Parts: sequence; structure tokens; C-alpha cells
Amino acid sequence: MPSTSFRLTARHRAWWRPPPVHAVLAALVVTACGGGGGGGTDTATGPTQRASALSSFDGAQACTALEQYVEDQAVATMRSQMQAARDGLPGWGGWTPLILRTLEGNVVFTAADGSAPPVASSTPPEYTTTNLRTAGVDEADIVKNDGTRIVALAGRTLQVLRSWPAEQLAVQGAIAIEGWPHELFLDGHDRAVVFSAVGQAVSRFGFGDVVCIREGCGTDWESRTKITEVDLSDPAHPRVARELFLPGHYITARLVDRSIRLVLSDSLRYPAEMPWFPAWDDKLWSDRERLRAAWDQLIIDNEKLIRAQPLSKWLRDATLGSGSSARTWPQACTEFSRVNAPTRMGTLTVATWNLAQGALSRRTVLADTGTVYASATRLYVATSHWWSWPAIGQSDQTYIHQFDIARPDRTDYLASGVVDGLVGNALAMDEAASGHLRVVSTLSRRVADPRDPSNAWGQIETAARLTVLEPQAASGAGVLAEVGRTADLAPGERVMSARLMGNRGFVVTFRQVDPLFAIDLSDPRAPKVAGELKIPGFSTYLHPLDEQHLLGIGTYVPEPVEGQPVDPAARGLQLSVFDVSDLARPRQTHTRRVGSTFGASEAQWDPRAFTFVPSRGLLALPYTAWEGSIGEGGAADFKLRSEVQLYRVTPQAGIEPRGALSLDDMGTAHGGPDWTWWQHAWPRRSIIADDWLYAVSDLGVRVAPVDRLAQPAATATFIDLVAP
Repeated sequence: MPSTSFRLTARHRAWWRPPPVHAVLAALVVTACGGGGGGGTDTATGPTQRASALSSFDGAQACTALEQYVEDQAVATMRSQMQAARDGLPGWGGWTPLILRTLEGNVVFTAADGSAPPVASSTPPEYTTTNLRTAGVDEADIVKNDGTRIVALAGRTLQVLRSWPAEQLAVQGAIAIEGWPHELFLDGHDRAVVFSAVGQAVSRFGFGDVVCIREGCGTDWESRTKITEVDLSDPAHPRVARELFLPGHYITARLVDRSIRLVLSDSLRYPAEMPWFPAWDDKLWSDRERLRAAWDQLIIDNEKLIRAQPLSKWLRDATLGSGSSARTWPQACTEFSRVNAPTRMGTLTVATWNLAQGALSRRTVLADTGTVYASATRLYVATSHWWSWPAIGQSDQTYIHQFDIARPDRTDYLASGVVDGLVGNALAMDEAASGHLRVVSTLSRRVADPRDPSNAWGQIETAARLTVLEPQAASGAGVLAEVGRTADLAPGERVMSARLMGNRGFVVTFRQVDPLFAIDLSDPRAPKVAGELKIPGFSTYLHPLDEQHLLGIGTYVPEPVEGQPVDPAARGLQLSVFDVSDLARPRQTHTRRVGSTFGASEAQWDPRAFTFVPSRGLLALPYTAWEGSIGEGGAADFKLRSEVQLYRVTPQAGIEPRGALSLDDMGTAHGGPDWTWWQHAWPRRSIIADDWLYAVSDLGVRVAPVDRLAQPAATATFIDLVAP
């Protein structure tokens, strides 16, 4: 179900046509995914590309070419999955149902007397916002604040709170959001912009008369991403100002000034009547030759169905507004591009939504979506190479597409490149001031399993690498050409975190110990490892304390002793300070174990949960842990510890605990005569404003002075407008 629509400029082709021979990309994909249905199993090792590029569908025949390309992709994917099933190969097929419920209407919560509480006239002298990857490029999150108010998503409700003065913390209003909300922005003009998933049930492809043995196996969900703009000018009565529906699944969003870049992913919709396995016959499955012939015939029949489906059935429109006032927003065929490398069938859409103008533009690539990173003027989307089924000899590659986001009303494609391995998250990519893109990846190669030669999957060899790409012009097409790389790092390990800053880069890998690699990036054509530090455990996020020091959050794992098992109870959350003033000799100067083995912080895997005030050295982390014991007779007595912890962190003094703002008592009990269910307040984010710490949970917000965290000044409980 691609996140796109179209504008017809040419007559659709006939219901069947022979496979095309003029498209190089189509040939590459077919080679990668399998050939015709009548012969033996086709090779699954599609050619990896050393140079990646996009080409658009242009001219009067754009829609005809787009439809043919989509059908070629669909046929190739269908063939590979069915041939894998036919031959008993370990393919990547199967369905995972996505269960969504659509909620209609908006409900508003106001103060008891119907009036809006007074708005604070002042703002705190200093306050934190979302921990951003790139200065000036806002990232959507579940909580946003502007110093005097907090806007948060809790379940299916948008909560609006007055947050300043801190003692007057209170919920002012709330509004139900249609669908399942993901993240939001505050745009600085009394408006919140919320992204939610809205779905509708459709028949699942190819199930026919098959008896479903699990709930929902006969239906699927067609997902749309809804942009809901909420007017906050009257905080007691937030109201929907504008709605936009885009086809596809929400991946992430960035905001520069008042221009939103929304990255969406979608799959292409096969014909609803297309079966994915031969019709049931109680004798068919015991006759191998008949069964193979049935699979081959099904592949031929399905190709006819695929090529008979018009473009309008493959793609979907965007919609502005809802109900009787809704109008469709088509996407021209010339706004689609294809990539010259095998990637999983689907669509990658970068949508530009200009809040000031209410204008939409889209750029769609017929490929899968992966890691997204944005600088102030460029947006990068990484797409992994697609293997239709695993086989020994394969190695992973990632294709990276660069887009220009300097203009507020549109996004333009610039160039593409390729790196070996897989890219973990946005922190593994960085655009230097020179325009070079630095990428950290985990190399992965499938080799024979020496312990089990019959293992068709083999085993994976890993390592880490930093690659430097440079924008170059080649035959009129933009290319991100590889101009430098490090030697392969840490064989047998995987990248756990990375931080690239100016002329220096830092990479953490892990298997049994934590190597921190310090990399000199001053020469983009010759990046080199300057130093290495090995310590037990690993860091999953690295944050700059200053120019010469890093603060790491991760997991402590004791260094193994030969012949002795590692005690799992010794693992736990750990904070570390690294002195990187000398790249050749990085040092871990301070560490602190946090909580128990059963404790964790969301900041370990989501940097947006990491709150740090450099001017004061204050660090706030959400923390949860199950604590208790097993009593006599095996009875368990555990309770959830839920809090936001505060630390003072400096390079000189290290990591000093300053207490914790507990949320334990915010939980509520639900149940009946014979059962009880506790709804706990899970801490998600934190805010530091002047001398106050705010703990934001999924049940409400609590605030306390930073020097008296055991004495909360106010607690605001969220309003649940949607019944579970």
C-alpha cells in the first residue's frame, strides 16, 4: 500500500503484457528475487550496487512507466516468496497483522467552571526542550514544552498543561486524537501538530476458504498517517484546526521553522483476489510433483492478476479535511522515483507540510524505508539491500538517499550513495561542515557454519566501519561517492552507539567488553582510528559534556573470566564519563552504577529521554525497576519503582546523585472482588526549568525543586478521554 497517489497522463496498459526488457532496474530486482515460475529455484543473491542512484518517471508516459515498474516489482516479490515456499527455503514471507481501532470525534476537557485557568505572564530563565540530534532541527516526540506549558500525548489524548510558575502546574485542557497517536510538535504559533495512525480493515489477501486458527487472520489493516493541527490559543478548549490524511505508516518527522518533513513507509497493495498458496486439495500436499506444478501455475496466474490491476489500485490519495468537506490531494507520477538496486518492495515518501501556507508536496521512492537523519538543509534516508532469502555468501549493504530541505515548500532529491553493512540509528550518520557525510555501520556477512555444514542459513560474521561519502556530479546525476573509510573495527562485534562531532568521531561496539574507538576525521579521505579504550559493558548513547568529554549511558557487564560463567545479576545500568581530550588515549574517568539488575532507563535506547543542562551540569533520567523478593513457598513480592533521577555531572567531580522525583504513588488500582490490576505511572520524559524538575509519565506530570525532590510542589493527573 504505497503512500502515494497519481495523476493519469496515459491510458493504462492491457491486462497482461510480457515482462519488460528495457528497464535495467527491473532486471536487477528480478535477478534478486527470482525469475519465472516454471523452472528451478532462482538465485536469491541479487547484485549489490557500488553506486546507488534514483531516476524519476518523466514525460507524457510517466504513469505508464510507473505502473509497469510497480508491477515488475510486485511480480518479482511474489515469485521469490512463492518459490521459497515451493522449495522449502527459509524465506522472509508471512503476515503480521496490525490491529488498530479508529476513534471518531473530538472530546474536550475544560476546567470545572468552564473557564480557562490563568496563563503565567513570565517564563523561566532557562529550560530544557527535546534533546536534538541537530541544532535548529526539531524532532517530533511524545512531549513538547515552551517554558510555560507542556503538551503531551497520553494514550489517545493530547494533554495541555500550564507549567509555569511551577507551583501552578495543572492540566488546562485535553482533546482526543483520532487513531493511535505517535508524536507531536509545538510550532511556536499556539498550535500543536500531532501524528497518528488511522487504519481501516480490509480483506486479507489470498485466504479464501482457509480456516483461520487465530483471531484476525482473515483481515488486514490499511494504514494512513493523520496530521492533526490543534489550536491551543484557548488552552482550556483546544480544538482541531486542520486535518490531513497521508497514506502509509509514520516513521519520523523533522521541523525547521514552520516546515515539517514527514517520512512515511508503505507497502504496495496486491490484487485482493490473489491467492498466496494453491487451492486446498487433500491429496495435493502428499504428491510432490503435483504440488510443485500447482505452485508454478499459481505464479503464472498471479502474474496475470498483478499486471491486470490498474495503477489506481496500487496507490492511494492523500486527503485534506474529513467528512463532507474532505478533498483528495493527488500526487503526480513525476513525483515518484526508482532506485537502481534491489530493495524490499514498498514506498518511501518524504512529505513536506508547510504549516504557514497549508501546502503539501511529496517525493516518493519505490523502496523500503530505514534510518533517517537530517542536518539543517539536508535529509538522508537509508535503505537496506534486500535479499529475498538468506544464503551463504551474502553481505549487507545500505543505500543512502540525500534530499534538499532548504526550501520550506518542497523537498528535492539530490544524490544517492552506498555503504557496506547496516546503519543503526540517526546518530550513526553526520554531515560535516564540508558537506561530507560520515556513516558508521555494522558489517554483516553470511558465511558457512563450521559446526553444522548442512545449515543453509550459515552464520553471521560482523565488524564495524566508518565510511565517508562526498557529493559529486556524475553524468548529470548526483552521487554520494565513497572517498574514505576506516579499517574494519572489532571483528565479531556490533556497533552499539556512535557520536560524530566535527573532526572527531566515537564508536562503541560490544561482544564481551566495550571498545570505545576514537576516530580522527580531520581528513575525510583518510579517517583513521587514533585510539581505543576497552572496558566492561557498553554504552548505548554518548552525549558531549563539553569539547573534551563525553557522558555515556549504557549497561555494565562484568568482564568474563575464563572458565567461569558471567553472573547475570551483575549486569545493570551504568553512567560513564570519558576524557577524549587526547584522541590517542581516551580514558574512562568516572563511572556510576544505577539501580538494580532489573532497572532500566528509556534514555538507554531513546536519546529524547535524556535531559542535560550543560550550564549547570544537571542530568535527569527516567528510571524504572522491579524490586522485591521471592518469599517462602515461591510467593513473589515485587513492586515497580518509578522515578526521574537527577545527577550533577562534571568532568572534574564526576557523577553525583542529587536524588529522585518519585512517581510511585501516582499509580492506580483497577479490579474486582477476585482480582486487582495496577496501572503504574511509567516515567517517559523530564524537563528542567530554572530550579525545578518535572517528571512526565503516561499518567501525569509532577514537579519538585531540584534541591528538595522528596517534596513535590504540584502534581497534574492526565485526563483520559478515551476508554481503553
